[in-house]
Amino acid sequence: MHPHDRAASDDLIRAVGDRGYVGIVCVLFFLTTDPDVTLDHFLRHVDHVAGLVGADHVGIGTDWAPPVPTRLQAMLAAEVERIGFRPEHRVDWSATIKDLDRYEDWPNITRALVEHGYSDDEVRGFLGANFERVFRDVVG
Repeated sequence: MHPHDRAASDDLIRAVGDRGYVGIVCVLFFLTTDPDVTLDHFLRHVDHVAGLVGADHVGIGTDWAPPVPTRLQAMLAAEVERIGFRPEHRVDWSATIKDLDRYEDWPNITRALVEHGYSDDEVRGFLGANFERVFRDVVG
């Protein structure tokens, strides 16, 4: 979907999805190189992965925490450089997805999924039920 060296191949996505659950990130520079990133970019990835493994094996998987306080941005930039991120990865701790600027905006993901045409059951799955099912299957 997006040529990024940290992206998963379709074969890897199928292998993971066959065994459980694939989380789609809300990390904007993993989704696109477009300067104005929207939830539509996220939805394209959801659609693609659901097409590969089925909607029952897809969810939201992110560690992106907008907004990152200014005082932490330099420290985090040094850490991601230490673990291998390079300038072409475009890590920008101040960047956000349009309409997903704060945690309080996360209901916009639900709205976008519904407006995009996903069923209530699919949306519930994406928002956590798919993960919970896999977790119960694995842990018991």
